[in-house]
Amino acid sequence: MTHSEELARTALEIGAIKIDPERPFTWASGYKMPVYNDNRLLLGSFAHRMLVADGFRAIIEAEKIEADVVAGTATAGIPHATTLANHLQTPLVYVRSAAKAHGMKNQIEGILKPGQKTVVVEDLISTGESAVKTVRAVREAGGTADHCLCIFNYGFKTSAE
Repeated sequence: MTHSEELARTALEIGAIKIDPERPFTWASGYKMPVYNDNRLLLGSFAHRMLVADGFRAIIEAEKIEADVVAGTATAGIPHATTLANHLQTPLVYVRSAAKAHGMKNQIEGILKPGQKTVVVEDLISTGESAVKTVRAVREAGGTADHCLCIFNYGFKTSAE
């Protein structure tokens, strides 16, 4: 069984993938779809978190991706990014969809130095909008962001663009 197959099997077993054609789910993008993928349920077990992190690490190694820092998309990408950063022993930042209106008014929390090679971690990609916003924020802060890893990608054309 491949790593992807094991992750899919696990997600199905723990109920992270819901299907209800009678009562479609409303996604953050506004789409109404008969399927919902709740990757947060993978957080409930050390073994499941490591399954995700091991999969991400395998991709990073196979693709020879350099990662000075891991950036999690707020909010669902943050815990998976944290586990990966721990696994890789690299710094971690997280990126909000927009800067806060108070305090330091940061969009990026943590230390991101100019030129740092950043791997973005998203839990799920449908339209790709939040991943693109995260990549833009990292680049505007002086980091590089050429790679985005996700647990699940619906494969919509808009996300590939």
